[in-house]
Amino acid sequence: MTFRVPVRAIRTVTDLNHFKQSPTYKELMTFIRLCNDAVMGVRASSLQLDTPDTAMDTVSRIVRMLRQMGSWVDDIPPIDEPMRFGNKAFRSWYQRLEQEAGGMVDTLLEGTGHEAAAVELVPYLLVSFGHPSRIDYGTGHETSFVVWLCCLFKLGSLTKEDLAPAILQVFYSYLQVMRRLQSVYMLEPAGSHGVWGLDDYHCLPFLWGSAQLIDHPSIKPHDVLDDNVLDEGKHDYLYLGAIDFIKSLKKGAAFGECCPMLNDISQLPSWKKVNTGMQRLYEGDVLGKMPVIQHFLFGSLLPCTWEPSPAPAVNPVAVSSFGGRAPWAKGAPAPPDVHTLGAAKATSANTQPTRQHTST
Repeated sequence: MTFRVPVRAIRTVTDLNHFKQSPTYKELMTFIRLCNDAVMGVRASSLQLDTPDTAMDTVSRIVRMLRQMGSWVDDIPPIDEPMRFGNKAFRSWYQRLEQEAGGMVDTLLEGTGHEAAAVELVPYLLVSFGHPSRIDYGTGHETSFVVWLCCLFKLGSLTKEDLAPAILQVFYSYLQVMRRLQSVYMLEPAGSHGVWGLDDYHCLPFLWGSAQLIDHPSIKPHDVLDDNVLDEGKHDYLYLGAIDFIKSLKKGAAFGECCPMLNDISQLPSWKKVNTGMQRLYEGDVLGKMPVIQHFLFGSLLPCTWEPSPAPAVNPVAVSSFGGRAPWAKGAPAPPDVHTLGAAKATSANTQPTRQHTST
């Protein structure tokens, strides 16, 4: 396979409809459902990290990589001055990500026979951590990280047996990094529906987290309102961890007032119903919404299979979000599309024309 810098291809509602009928859409949803099935009834602490087999070692290396990214926050403290939206120190953190991502992915792919795939994997990884100019983050960025995992799965670096640890260890570690970035740098919610949305930043912890709790002997949907249950289970169950994080951000406000949608969901009779609803919500509110999915990137691993709508021609060279050729793209073949800004420039993930902000 010849790998290439992934580019945007969803520019109109017609493109979106083509995407929803495409093999790439089906492949991504199949991966998400496989992950859902893999974690069903699985408690995170029941998994072992750093086992001798090669596949699990991939998981271990990604976890270490994510922990290293999180440690950069200690080196780059927030700027201590009034700022209306987000802390500009995040841009310095992101610049470090741009500088280090290529080497990290190269190390991850070393010896796999797929080293050339870095040209596709690095852009997806970069988009996964928010937008450095707007200093925001949302479900489009989260989806980019899942696409990154899906590409590793398609390359064989992750196998079907790895999917439970990939979600409960790798994705969990990713959430830990993002929560720290959100808290320290005050990232704005990208395209948030405000109080009437599921969550300001994430969707998948609720999808896969509800799968974990299906047929749980004691924890029921209404138990998410119990702080003791959250405290005991937040490290084992993604859903409980997500609720706990929301409550930590919105202290002093009644859960039913700041999160009416999640509060209503807690009244459902079973986790299976919650999980089914979350799958529909993800397809409708994330993959089916133009403001979010218009920034989806297509390469060779997850290709665009239709003729995308035209856009003003620009130089199709992979560039840094801050201008200039991205360091990871040196020597990379330019994508054939002339209507793209290139991979890293496409880090604009999911905004809407008008953004609502919630009080934290």
